[in-house]
Amino acid sequence: MYIPNEVLLALFLWIALSFLTSKYIVSEFKLHHLLACLLLSVIFIAMYMIIGAFLSAIGIGTVEVALITATWIMFLVARSFIETTNWRVRENVLFAALIIAYILLVIVLAIVAALS
Repeated sequence: MYIPNEVLLALFLWIALSFLTSKYIVSEFKLHHLLACLLLSVIFIAMYMIIGAFLSAIGIGTVEVALITATWIMFLVARSFIETTNWRVRENVLFAALIIAYILLVIVLAIVAALS
């Protein structure tokens, strides 16, 4: 069964964002925090795919440019979704969640490659 890497990345990003948000940003983690983390991960993946497709269609961009732009957009959107008085904590949580999500994705892809 084939699962696209973007779906796995969105799932891992959602899990990492939810865990780090509950641990470092909010004292009481509720359903709307969980849904905000889900929406942030979906927005990140959507922007990553749209910008990557657009840049490759016009032939001027690379995957790195799409990743940086999608990360910047996620940071802008997170200002509205994840409310906190300390913006540095929010940005650290977003960066850590992205790093954790990519590490988990690489581990899962390595395990799948080793098993097949």
